[in-house]
Amino acid sequence: MGVYLRRMERIVVEMDRREYSGMCVKKIASALIMMGLTAVPAFEAAAESFVGRSIGVNFESSATNTIPPEAYTGYPDVAQANWNSCFPDYVDQYNGIGTRASWTNFMDSTGEPVKGLQIKLSGSSENKAFPMKFASWGWDNSDGRYLQWGGIYPAPRFEITGIPYDRYDIYVYWNAGVSSGSGSMSITDLEGSSIPRVDPAGEYFLKGPPWGASFVRTTYTSREEIDASGSKSANFMIFENNSTKSLALQAYVQGTWIGVTGLQIVEKPPLGTTFTFR
Repeated sequence: MGVYLRRMERIVVEMDRREYSGMCVKKIASALIMMGLTAVPAFEAAAESFVGRSIGVNFESSATNTIPPEAYTGYPDVAQANWNSCFPDYVDQYNGIGTRASWTNFMDSTGEPVKGLQIKLSGSSENKAFPMKFASWGWDNSDGRYLQWGGIYPAPRFEITGIPYDRYDIYVYWNAGVSSGSGSMSITDLEGSSIPRVDPAGEYFLKGPPWGASFVRTTYTSREEIDASGSKSANFMIFENNSTKSLALQAYVQGTWIGVTGLQIVEKPPLGTTFTFR
């Protein structure tokens, strides 16, 4: 390699997978030993497995249209069972959903209760929010995509408090009742910290069609980027590396019946896991 390290004080490893077993770390250690470096006992403790959990929230168009507890759905890398199916308990057909639409009593991907988590859904005269049954667009239950049948449109605001994870990503899934349209979602830290604790991009944009057939992520941060690229196929976005316990998500839609069909809070491994070698 041209340069040999005779002493390695620290290796900092960040792994973004939901689950890792320490095998990758052991392979690194083996390679270092072959180079004449020896792992100290601290390595063994650090090599213990980390198993992340997640909380899936599915917004339904009716109280009877729910996801079976055993059904796995979501983007394949983070697909989970035990989704929480939520239908607004208060609907004003003229003004959108009121502040009484809120949920607690969530469970995580293992079926365990989540203490303290609350999601409030609101709409206003400027940014209305209604439950809606979307078109299937190829999202049928046979291939595990239960998320796409119902949702909230056109401009819901979600306030999420009591998030139980120290570090996490938020997946936002979209669908539509028509074949075209565009939307965006912004994220805000409700705790007002001077240290950034949510995805610094702040807002992501998407545009359709198509909405179904496969999960396609958008990373565009403006409508101009989408127009310049010609991309018209995204149906979910990810807000990455968040650490606040309270945040708000605000959706915006242009022109047509598209909206948010689900949210997923996905726990991440501790940032900067440290191993010491000599």
